[in-house]
Amino acid sequence: MPKRHSKMQEARKVTKQPSGGNAPFKAHGHLSRIPDREAMKRAIMVLGEVRVAYCALPDSQLLVANEHIAALQSEAIPFETVD
Repeated sequence: MPKRHSKMQEARKVTKQPSGGNAPFKAHGHLSRIPDREAMKRAIMVLGEVRVAYCALPDSQLLVANEHIAALQSEAIPFETVD
């Protein structure tokens, strides 16, 4: 039976740049945190309007795409990126 990974392990995987490419690496997914409860409620409403799926994780963390980051920034919703 194949080994299963938790959502957090999957979220922390780092995508390697294709070999031979000189283009700078651009992340397609971000692990973000919104500690404020009211900001999290607003964020859920905004993220729901983006046509790309996102994943909510424990401890007010979200696995989001570049489109979600742009939506959060455009609505001035405070968030932090988790390392």
